Amino acid sequence: MGGTTVLHRAGNRKSGIGNPKIWDLEIGRFLHLKAEIINLKLDWRLQWVLGMGTDYEKSAEIQRRLNEFGARVTRVARMLPKNEEGRYISKQILRSGLAGAPNYAEARASESRADFVHKLRIALKELNETRSWLDQIVANGLFSREQMDSIVAENQELCWILAASIKTARGSQGPI
Repeated sequence: MGGTTVLHRAGNRKSGIGNPKIWDLEIGRFLHLKAEIINLKLDWRLQWVLGMGTDYEKSAEIQRRLNEFGARVTRVARMLPKNEEGRYISKQILRSGLAGAPNYAEARASESRADFVHKLRIALKELNETRSWLDQIVANGLFSREQMDSIVAENQELCWILAASIKTARGSQGPI
C-alpha cells in the first residue's frame, strides 16, 4: 500500500481525495483489508471449532462412524422380540445408541475447550451405556455373542477414540 493517505473533508485537491478515481481506490483498499481481516478471523474460528486442534477429516470420519453405529443399533433394536423384555431393551438401547452421534456433533461445535470436553464425555457415557445394553442382549439370550461381536467391537473402538480425544483435550489435567 504505498504511503499513508489521510482522508480530509471532501474536496481537498492537494491530497487527491477530491478525485473520484483516487477515492474509489482508497475505498477499494479499505474493503480489501477488511475482507482479509474477516477471513483471518473465520479461518481461526473454523480451525478451532472443527476439532479443537484436530484435523477436520478425522472428526468427520468419527461423526460418520457414530452415525453408522446408531443405524446398526437401530437394526438390532428392530430385531429384538416384541415381548415386554424386548421392548424395554429396545427403547433403552435406541436412546443410548443413537445419542452418541448428536452429542459428538455438539462437541464439534463447542464454544470452549471445557464445553468440548463436557460434550465428548456425554457421548462417551452414552456409548458405555449402549455397551451395557448390548451385553444384556447376549446375557438374556436374545442374540448370541457371535451375532453381537461386530457391533460390540465398533462400540469399543468408538469408546477408545472418544476417551483419547477427551484425554488430549484435557491435557495433563487428570483422568477422563
